[in-house]
Amino acid sequence: DVITSVTVPEGVKTIGADAFFHCTKLSSVSLPSSVTSIETMAFYHCTSMKSFVVPDSVRVLRGSTFEQCIALTNITLPDSLSAIMAGAFKDCSALPRIILPKGLTTIGKNAFNGNTALKEIYNCVDSPVVVTGNFTGVDTLTCILYVPEGSIEAYRRTTIWKDFRDIRPMPDEIPEAVEILHHDALVEPRKLLNDGQIVILIPDGAQYSVTGQKIR
Repeated sequence: DVITSVTVPEGVKTIGADAFFHCTKLSSVSLPSSVTSIETMAFYHCTSMKSFVVPDSVRVLRGSTFEQCIALTNITLPDSLSAIMAGAFKDCSALPRIILPKGLTTIGKNAFNGNTALKEIYNCVDSPVVVTGNFTGVDTLTCILYVPEGSIEAYRRTTIWKDFRDIRPMPDEIPEAVEILHHDALVEPRKLLNDGQIVILIPDGAQYSVTGQKIR
């Protein structure tokens, strides 16, 4: 419970099962490109973690990897990802949007159950992945499901996916969080999306657009 920040060194290949289980103070995690496996419940109930970038080398998110990460508002999944296993994002109740990569072939049971804040799903997969017992707690009447334009009718005919009333073609540009490459040591800017606008939040509460214009 005392760990607040973790930077895993280059060369590490596996984040083991339960590695950071119930680390409720952990808010910052940086993984190297050498990581190829994040095992079951590795970040279960890390209730202070707001943002996470899954390395490009990871192919599978194991069961309950981020379950009960109730502060998580931004997750970046790599194009390499092919499977999200059971309960991987279960009860991530602050997550407003998720981008599912094109190569995804498996979504496990309950992977997104309890995602009550989910408002947008950008699903880049051409052919609907068969899912069961998913999206319980998600308001499928208001949550927008974006899919490849030529796949809209297929999603409207597929179990679970057809429950989303608003299925739209994928926009030309998918919103992503700002990648902060450098910042002053006196402040720690955080990346987030505010009503579709990419902004940088400074700890004093001020918000700036990516152009540097203060918006609040």
